[in-house]
Amino acid sequence: MSGALVMGALVACDGPQTAAIAPPSTPSTPTVTASASPDATAEAPHFEDAHFEDGHFEDGHFEDGHFEDGRRVDEGVAEARRLVEGDDPAGAIALLDPIVGADPADADGWLWRGLAIAAQGDPERARADLQRASDADPTFVRPLQEIADLYVQARDCAGAAPWLEKILQMRPDDPVAWFNRGHCRYRAGDLEGALDDAHTACGMGHELSCKTMRRIEGRMARSP
Repeated sequence: MSGALVMGALVACDGPQTAAIAPPSTPSTPTVTASASPDATAEAPHFEDAHFEDGHFEDGHFEDGHFEDGRRVDEGVAEARRLVEGDDPAGAIALLDPIVGADPADADGWLWRGLAIAAQGDPERARADLQRASDADPTFVRPLQEIADLYVQARDCAGAAPWLEKILQMRPDDPVAWFNRGHCRYRAGDLEGALDDAHTACGMGHELSCKTMRRIEGRMARSP
C-alpha cells in the first residue's frame, strides 16, 4: 500500500457523523500562503508522496498488530490496519464501524477508519475521521500528518499550512513536514524560507530535501 493514503469517501454507517473540520488555531511560527509566482510553481519540487518511507513512524513500532507508533491498539484496529494495507478499505470500515461506535474516544480506530475512507476517494469527508482521532487524543500526531498529507497531495498549500505548523510544534524532528512546508514556501516565492526548511529536513537525512536544497540554491544563484 502506498504510504501516502489518499483520503476517501466517508461511507454511510450507523456511527456518528462529523461536520466539516476547521484547521487548528493559528500558531506563532511563520505560515505560508497558497499564492505562487509562475516561475516558482513551474519549478517547484514535487510534494513528498512517500509518507511511510519518510520517518512518520520513527519512534514507533508494530508487532503482531498490537502496536502503532508506540501505542497499544485493539486487535480489531490492528486487523483493520492490515485490511487497509491489503487494499480492502471496505472491509476495514465494516470492522471499524462498531469499534468507534462503541468507543468514540478510540483515536486509533478513527485514524484507521479515516485512512480506509481515504483509500475510497473522498478527502474532505475522510479528514473528519482524522480530526476525530486528533480530538480523542491531542498528543497523537499521526492524524495531523495524514490531514496535512491530504492537502499536500491536492497541492493546497493554504489548507496544508496550519496543519504543518502544528505538526512541527509537536514533532520538530519530522522531516516530511519540514519538506512540505518548504515546498509551499517555494511555491509562494519565498526561496529563503524554502531553503531553510529543505536544509533542516536534509539534515535529518531526507534525501529529497537535499536534492531540493541544491536546486533552490542553484535558482537563487541565477537570480539577479
